[in-house]
Amino acid sequence: MITLIQSDFFLRDKINKSDFLIKRKVDMPAKKTKKTQSPASKKKTISKKPTSKKTASAKKTASAKKTASTKKIVSKKSEELVKEEKVLVKDLKSKKVLWPIIILLMILAIWFLRDQVIVAMVNGKPITRFKVINELEKQGASQVLDSLVTMELVNQAIKEAGITVDEQEITDQMTEIEESLSAQDQDLDDILAMQNLTRADVEKDIKLNLQVDKILADKIQITEEEVMDYFETNKEFLGEDASFEDMKEDIEAQVIQEKRAEAQQEWLETLRSEANVRYLRFEPSLF
Repeated sequence: MITLIQSDFFLRDKINKSDFLIKRKVDMPAKKTKKTQSPASKKKTISKKPTSKKTASAKKTASAKKTASTKKIVSKKSEELVKEEKVLVKDLKSKKVLWPIIILLMILAIWFLRDQVIVAMVNGKPITRFKVINELEKQGASQVLDSLVTMELVNQAIKEAGITVDEQEITDQMTEIEESLSAQDQDLDDILAMQNLTRADVEKDIKLNLQVDKILADKIQITEEEVMDYFETNKEFLGEDASFEDMKEDIEAQVIQEKRAEAQQEWLETLRSEANVRYLRFEPSLF
């Protein structure tokens, strides 16, 4: 029984496999047969071969040109980089050389200008000019700043008015000052040295006063009556034996001086009221 069953199983299996193979052959597509090339087609293919060689050679030359151009660009860039590096190296060398020179010049400048920076040495410790200036600002900055502002306003007014002074007028005034001092057994140069001034400073003040007098000329004119009134008012101070004729010139000068001072005060107040003065660090009124 077992052998019959097994043989039956093997027979069925073979039948099934043969059926599967038959079906597979039926379902599979037929194999493509190679087409035989005609002699004309062969000629065409043969004729196409040279053209393909030309295109290949052209492509090779184009690629060679491209590589050559890229090599040139790369070489140019490398040359530029080398040049830039050389320039940078030169700059660094020049800076290395310049720094010691700059430091040496700074040291020399400090040495030659030491009197301008340091005004005194106390047991080896310096007192600088800046410290002196700060102390002066604390003590007298208000008056100094006020006088500088006034001077600037006066100079601007003189320039705007176009006032000029002849050098001979300044020389005449200097002569009068020297003569009056010599009459008192005093020397102008000695007095100026005591006050740390020069003749140029005096001439500058004389010029300024003459310019202001010309601006205020109409306000400092005097009359005979004003001179007489002054004599009569101050007769007891001048003395009972005082003579008007003998003292007329001195009285005229005194009256002119008083009128000048009054006119200058009014003029300066007008200048200040009309000016635009802006204090940045401090105001004189705060001191």
